Amino acid sequence: SDSLLSQAGLYGAAYFAAVVVINRLAAKLIAGEALAAQRGFDLHLQQAINRLVIADMGDGILVLDGSGRVLNANPAAERMLGMVIPAGENGPSLRNLSVLAPIAAAFETWKKAASEAGQGDKHGDEAFVVIKPGVEAVLGMPTAWAGRSDLAVHLKLRFARVETAGVPSECSVVFMQDVTEIENQAQQLKLASMGRLTASIAHEVRNPLAAISHAASLLAEDPMDVPQRRLIAIIRENGERLNRMIEDILKLSRKVQIQHESINLKWFFEELLSEFRDTHGVPEGMIEVGEVTGIFVRFDSLHLREVIVNLLTNAMRYASGKPGSIHIYAAVQSPGRLEIHVQDDGPPISAAVRAHLFEPFYTTSSKGTGLGLYLARELCLNNGAAIDYEYRSDGAAEGDDPMSGRFVLTMAVARENGQT
Repeated sequence: SDSLLSQAGLYGAAYFAAVVVINRLAAKLIAGEALAAQRGFDLHLQQAINRLVIADMGDGILVLDGSGRVLNANPAAERMLGMVIPAGENGPSLRNLSVLAPIAAAFETWKKAASEAGQGDKHGDEAFVVIKPGVEAVLGMPTAWAGRSDLAVHLKLRFARVETAGVPSECSVVFMQDVTEIENQAQQLKLASMGRLTASIAHEVRNPLAAISHAASLLAEDPMDVPQRRLIAIIRENGERLNRMIEDILKLSRKVQIQHESINLKWFFEELLSEFRDTHGVPEGMIEVGEVTGIFVRFDSLHLREVIVNLLTNAMRYASGKPGSIHIYAAVQSPGRLEIHVQDDGPPISAAVRAHLFEPFYTTSSKGTGLGLYLARELCLNNGAAIDYEYRSDGAAEGDDPMSGRFVLTMAVARENGQT
């Protein structure tokens, strides 16, 4: 009986110890469950806050996988890019859409630089790109560009690699900032400064320059030998060049006077090219114009004439002179937008020159003033249009080489009755 009592006591103690241990484990499980529930609530709350912040923030955000496919995007990014982006694996690839090609190029450049530097987990350098959104025919998906009149948007990009618990992943984030308005404000400040400079130049330079040119003309009337005539010719040529530069600067001050009108491109090019051929001695057939019948654009006619004449003058310097060596054609990108391409068969402009192409007083020609393309860009901006030098491989013009260069004007299309 004593052994039975001992066994009963041992079993009782064991059961009691088991109950104590189980009770404590249950208490810990209950506390862990409560903590997990609280953490889950905090996580859901943080996710809701993140979604709210990302959705309402002004900067655009793209989440990309390693191949450049867009996994996610916030509403600001969709507005900037002019497209509704599906989430997940159905998202578009940067490489497959022409509108996203500038971002794809900047992304690949950043990945390559980060890989070579061994800094794939750090933020990349900034990049600036120009996007022409809203072309639904090209995107093949709904547009998000409604309500905006911009023909192009300037974006500042910043890249970052996504990390999970210290382990690098294949995902990256692109932070996008729309700097179009900032550039417009800088443009207005620049125009104000240029106006003051114009008044000073017109008063201080033109009168002495006219006196120098007049004196050179008087000297040319006297008998002189060949070296002296050469010196007089140098004075007159440089005097004319300075006068052209002053005229270009004066046009910048007059360009604010805009008369928007509906321009029939067929009549416009017929009249302009007839005058241009006569004044510049252009051989017949050297300049070809594609089909523009029935296309109307909204632009100041004098300003558009100035832009096209400037591009044709540049093309004349580098074209071969053969029939069709200068080609102009129009491409309607959407019901409200048009591109005018001006292309010659000369060597394409290098990337190094292209970076400074529209800067004032930058020129690669000894006879140029460096203000023609700058003036063309200012006139386009003042008419709500855009101009750029682009490398295209779309084969839009017969005989195009792969990645051939051309000047591209993007502007608004007007209806035939003259209303925009």
